Amino acid sequence: MGVPQPPPPSQHLYPQEIQLKLYQAFIFSIPILFSIILVLLFYLFYLKRRASSLSSPPLHILPSTSTDPQTAYPYSTQPCRLDLTVQFLDKLPRILFDEDLRTRDSVCCVCLGEFELNEELLQIPYCNHVFHISCICNWLQSNSTCPLCRCSIIPSSKFLNPAPPIIISDPPQQGGISGSSSHIMSLPHQQEEEVGASTNTTIFQGNDV
Repeated sequence: MGVPQPPPPSQHLYPQEIQLKLYQAFIFSIPILFSIILVLLFYLFYLKRRASSLSSPPLHILPSTSTDPQTAYPYSTQPCRLDLTVQFLDKLPRILFDEDLRTRDSVCCVCLGEFELNEELLQIPYCNHVFHISCICNWLQSNSTCPLCRCSIIPSSKFLNPAPPIIISDPPQQGGISGSSSHIMSLPHQQEEEVGASTNTTIFQGNDV
């Protein structure tokens, strides 16, 4: 008698194997499903935020009801320094570069380029520094000071509004002479500032003898 051969493997799966396959598929699908749900939640949150931002009414700036111009428009009364700088730019003196200036200034501090003899330069009268015309014009578009020493290009108020002269009338001469002569007296620097701060011109008149 021959040795009995084992039966061939069945092509059908047992119930335990089917359950194992299903369990493995379920385990692998859980992270994927969780990721999809998380992405959908973030997308819904984004849509909600965008819808709320679009539906919100725009902000309107209410006009000021204050009658005081300084409180209603706090910046309108402030002087524009750049406009003054451009205004005084045309009044700055222009000089020709020579040997005397070479010993003092030989390089433009804006572009670091050397000056040439007989070259027309722009000079700041308050510090006597010289620059190329194009360089200082570009500099003063956003600045109001000297590029080298930082002194102000715009003169102070005593130069913009000079103090009025004080007129002193001489008393009439004795002997019936009715004519009088007036003189303009120049004030010292300290008195000029005091007169410039006042709003009225002081006039001294002589008393009749």
